[in-house]
Amino acid sequence: MTADNAIVDSSTQQPSVSVVISLCRKYDQNNGCIQSLLAQTRSPTEVIVVGNALNQEQKQQLKTSYGNNVRFLHRDGLCVRDARNIGLSRATGDYISYLDYCDHWSPHYLEQIDQLIRQYPNAGLLATAYQVIGKNRHFINPAIDHSVMRSNSNVLDRFFYLCCRGDDPFIASTVTLKKSVLTALGGYRLNDAVCMDHDVWARAATCSQLVYSSNVMGFCNLEAREELEQASLLQHELDFSKNLSLTTYAKQTPPYQPLRSDILDYCAHHLIRLARRHIAYGNLSVAQRILKNKRCNRLIRKKWLALAQLLIAQYRSHLPAINTSLIRQQ
Repeated sequence: MTADNAIVDSSTQQPSVSVVISLCRKYDQNNGCIQSLLAQTRSPTEVIVVGNALNQEQKQQLKTSYGNNVRFLHRDGLCVRDARNIGLSRATGDYISYLDYCDHWSPHYLEQIDQLIRQYPNAGLLATAYQVIGKNRHFINPAIDHSVMRSNSNVLDRFFYLCCRGDDPFIASTVTLKKSVLTALGGYRLNDAVCMDHDVWARAATCSQLVYSSNVMGFCNLEAREELEQASLLQHELDFSKNLSLTTYAKQTPPYQPLRSDILDYCAHHLIRLARRHIAYGNLSVAQRILKNKRCNRLIRKKWLALAQLLIAQYRSHLPAINTSLIRQQ
């Protein structure tokens, strides 16, 4: 065993992986979600579809491919959080791969996850890289600081650091979670399409090993994702970030300085990112209130950029000018 707890599992038995698809909105076949599942080179142990968005033809395609290993859980009026937690409670696999309706996988996604599980059986979260699909089917590479990645290992040591310095390193549909870890964490707690995932990932990062493949195995539809985010936008800092900040400032956790600094930066990043999302959707008073939090000053350059966006947005909407004393905060 290496220092990273990496073990090459030579057994022929496949790790059991349950795929949970949350269909809380009308399913657009052009997003390729179901088609990408059917095209996998490694079959999942089971498929659980939560929601009523599939037509009979799409259901039959899944039944033809997976037989009794596909289940349809019909629920009306579910949010994504509830759909994922229902999938968690019904899954029989040791690992759960969530596939959102607006995303799709490379044909080798589950095969890549299988390899990571065999190499890192102690990992609680396994993930791969992704691309964003913009308008006119233009593929966009997210801005990720790969310099923090180890050259000879898939272990992601500095998750919090990485999240503060670019785009998200992965999306919900390129993350596979060990069921025992996700259950111990209490599943998904928030009903915000972005913060819900960050809440789970951050809690997993404090109690289990994270591993990451830089191979692009997932694709996110930008337009559909933005629609989903706007429908479930939080107005306040998530509770986990608050609790994490309090315990870290009190020096209760973590035990050494670099991780402590990374976590505090991560919480500041969460606040500023939340404010910028509110600016984008026109909730300017909410954004201004969030940016008043002094913890944003840890990432002062990002805070200034957000304040500049807020000033421009307020000017365009003819709202009263922002209090310039915010800019002078140190």
